[in-house]
Amino acid sequence: MRASMSDRFERALIYVLAAFTSWSLGACGSDGGGDDGPGTVTDLGVGSCVTTGAVVALTEVETSPCTAAHRWEVIGSVSMGAADAAFPGRRALLQDSYRACVPLVEGYTGEVLWGSDLDLETITPSVRAWAEGSRDALCLLGAADGEPLTASVRQPLGSATP
Repeated sequence: MRASMSDRFERALIYVLAAFTSWSLGACGSDGGGDDGPGTVTDLGVGSCVTTGAVVALTEVETSPCTAAHRWEVIGSVSMGAADAAFPGRRALLQDSYRACVPLVEGYTGEVLWGSDLDLETITPSVRAWAEGSRDALCLLGAADGEPLTASVRQPLGSATP
């Protein structure tokens, strides 16, 4: 049975609270994703693949080539507020980032999220990162059943469906 949207928000909130309490997303907009292996959340870019059990410490993640087993693939980042905006609260930030990331799914994969075998998660700035000026949230896709992916979910360029 698929998790409801509220279940996903609660699960995402747990991810954020437990794993990403003190990081900044200043470099998330870059393509490529850098080297494979241990790194920080700020090393992640569009196309980065994060392995199962990716959280090594509060700010560290484990990446791998997308052809190897991985849990999540970064499909983009979205801006969550103006530089002078007050922190909106964790729940509101998670809900808004989720809504902002949904439209990126079709452009990246060639299919809509609803009814697909994919699960969307977001990583949002912590209160501390927000206070330091971070306003970007990462959008990540993984298999809805929680099983590892062994290939990129990105649609190859020029292969748009009619």
